[in-house]
Parts: sequence; C-alpha cells; structure tokens
Amino acid sequence: KEERLYRNLGAQNIATLPLRSLPNLLKQEREIKDRDVLHLFFMGASYNVHHNRKAAELIIKDVAPELERKMPGKFMFHILGKKLPEDLSKLCKDNIKEEGFVDDLDLFLRDKVDIAVIPSIMGAGMQQKIFEPLVYGIPSIISERGIAGYPYKHEEHVLFANRKEEFVENILRLRDVNLRRTLSINSLELSNNIFSKEKLDQIVTKGLESCYDQ
Repeated sequence: KEERLYRNLGAQNIATLPLRSLPNLLKQEREIKDRDVLHLFFMGASYNVHHNRKAAELIIKDVAPELERKMPGKFMFHILGKKLPEDLSKLCKDNIKEEGFVDDLDLFLRDKVDIAVIPSIMGAGMQQKIFEPLVYGIPSIISERGIAGYPYKHEEHVLFANRKEEFVENILRLRDVNLRRTLSINSLELSNNIFSKEKLDQIVTKGLESCYDQ
C-alpha cells in the first residue's frame, strides 16, 4: 500500500523489504502428519489490537462451532497470544483451546499444528501472523488481502478465504493429506525463494546502488 502511494507521488526507485525476522525462520521441509484429529491455530501478538480481536472472534464464534457441527471431534483450534478478551476466553471450550503466550513457539509450530487459519479482516502492511506459518510450510487458509502483494497463489501455495463459509469449506478440504503436502511443499519453495537472507541482501544492495546513481 505504501509502495503504491509513493509511486503515485512520482517516486521511481522503490524497494520493499519484507519482515526482517523471516529469513531466520525459514524451513527447508515439513513433516505433514496424516492424523484423525487435525490441529488448527490462529495467533495474534495481542488481542488489544482490534484486527486481531475481530479475526479471533470470527474463528471462535463462527468457524470453530460450524466445523464441530459438521464433523464433531475432528478439528481442534488453538488460539495463541496474550490478552484474549474475557468474553472470547469464555467461549474457548469443546474444540477451542486458549493457549495464551507460548514459550517455545518454534516447537509448537513445527510439531503441534497441522493448519494455520488466518483471517485478515482489517489492518495494513505485512503481518507476521500471516507470513510466519508460510515460511514454516504450514498449510494455511488466509484472507487474500493479507498476502500484501506477494506471489502466493490460491490452491498452489495457500487457500484463500474471506467469509466464514469459505474458511469452513477450505478447512474441510484440508482433511486431504495430499493437498496439505502440496501446499506445504510449494509454500516452502516460494518462501525460500523470496525471503532468503540472500534475497534481502540483494534488495538492500540494489536500493543503495540506486541512491548512489541519483
């Protein structure tokens, strides 16, 4: 969004840096487990942030209960992050578990979960909660607006969803372990291509060279 704004103002030499943490989080492979009960998660750094609260609300009030009605006992949702509002915390039962702050997030993302569910209802820019699962190769269902212009494609690297019904439908599709494997492999390949340390160094070098040329 900011890049488009500056281009509209006449700027020519613009480079956009991704989140600086991503190169250190990149994985080369991921084991996709074929298990009966699938573990899904959403994480927000803090639910004092309005768009994190709205996303958690969609999952807790709408998506998780609908999946429990359709396939009882087959999906377990984990809500990560600090300060989940009390009204939402009270609804975390049955197939929803409030995890709060997770001390070893790396271990949790590598071993404990199968699918990331990440509504992006509002907010701007590149959001850690969206791209961190992708660089881990976690099969992800994401609101398309949250992908921030990066070349992740629906049904190739991720599944896109905007409404409750689309999230539910795509979660049900991910019962297919082969689809999960495909999304994971493709997401890892793309993420390693665009978020590697070497790629970030190239962006910085190119930006500095363009400054010297002016």
